[in-house]
Amino acid sequence: MKKIIFAITSMMLLTSCVGDIKQKIKDMLGEASTDSVAVTNSGETQGAEVEDIKDMPLLAAGGYDETDWYAPVGFVPSGLLSGDEYGALSEEQQNAENERHLKETAAFMDMLKQNKERYTKLFVDDTWKDVEFVEANFDRGQESTFAMGWQGEERKDHMQYLRYRPVGGKINIQYEFGMLFTKEYVDSHNFLKVTDRNLAMPEDIFNKIEKQTGKKIAKVPYGYAMGKDYSYFVVQFVNEDQKAYAIHAVNTPEGLALSEMEVTDVDESGEAMWAVDMEGEYPMMNVQIAETAGNVLKIWYTDLAPEHACLGAFIVKGHKITKREHSQNYIWVN
Repeated sequence: MKKIIFAITSMMLLTSCVGDIKQKIKDMLGEASTDSVAVTNSGETQGAEVEDIKDMPLLAAGGYDETDWYAPVGFVPSGLLSGDEYGALSEEQQNAENERHLKETAAFMDMLKQNKERYTKLFVDDTWKDVEFVEANFDRGQESTFAMGWQGEERKDHMQYLRYRPVGGKINIQYEFGMLFTKEYVDSHNFLKVTDRNLAMPEDIFNKIEKQTGKKIAKVPYGYAMGKDYSYFVVQFVNEDQKAYAIHAVNTPEGLALSEMEVTDVDESGEAMWAVDMEGEYPMMNVQIAETAGNVLKIWYTDLAPEHACLGAFIVKGHKITKREHSQNYIWVN
């Protein structure tokens, strides 16, 4: 079973990124590192940008018979290549990329071990709750795994986790997933709560997206408003040549920002094949909260399905959106 979980997780990592192979190789080698990220926990950095992992928010799950909340131990290294992109690297480049992944993951794990007691804020159901650290399990079980159906020692045999307890007793919640923050992170960031989870796309934005992409929109399955000035949408386009297309769009006071176009195959019945464990449907990005710093907007989301739970962020700079997935977790139900 452990080998199966590892294989599934590895496949998710290899297939989660789409981009131009030659450009990704140039980025990795530092020839054009506009999207490269160096993860650091010490202040020593390389690359064009720095991803500070100190106090990085964590995905947390509750809703058990118990009162406690669990954060699975796991981390997705930055700048992952697709299977084809990785295969286009030389052996030397592949070894360097593997080593970079290992160093980033080790730095994140070291951060968790040092700072686990500092995570005292749980954000769930658009509300802040105080929590306190109970225990950690780093040495048994699987990384990047939610052992949902186990209890006590059996959970430790299947899941590596950080465990927290709400101050004042069990939280009555609508959703089972939230995010854990340190108080220092909360105090030093400007947060924007979701003000509308059923936002319809305005006609002017609809028309701008069709004009900029040159594609006809089939549907906008969902949208969110954050604060007074920001909105996020998933956009799906009319199928072309047995391919389905989708994009992320964020409207800001500075204008419209778009992600890279996502593409998947269409099956024999004409249905898009986005996510296997969602019966082909496009993943549901549940926006948790957003934050602004300078001219950068970061939208934190959870991607939940019967077999996985992911935490990531859409990073909006100017008119560009970059998707950064921080953790991908296999849900293990006994």
